[in-house]
Amino acid sequence: MEYKGMKLDYITKGKVKISMYKFINKMLADLPSEMNRTTKTPAAVHLFNVNPDAKKLLEEKAQLFHHLVAKIMLMQTHKTGHSNHCCIPMC
Repeated sequence: MEYKGMKLDYITKGKVKISMYKFINKMLADLPSEMNRTTKTPAAVHLFNVNPDAKKLLEEKAQLFHHLVAKIMLMQTHKTGHSNHCCIPMC
């Protein structure tokens, strides 16, 4: 059974296994290739600084970015029960 991106597995009597592998893999597949990199933490010192001279994203990329950040926040909420505050300004 699937619900809001979560797969609920009731095969073992009295237990439920919850996974989001399909949701996460789809989200990662939707990322543009130029966003394919790793970092130890998203919480950089400059996280909340806004560069007024920065080039704005094209509308299509801006919508994709907003959509992916919203998915990350949904996944975080399912995992911990609360949202990840560092992602909120990205929406």
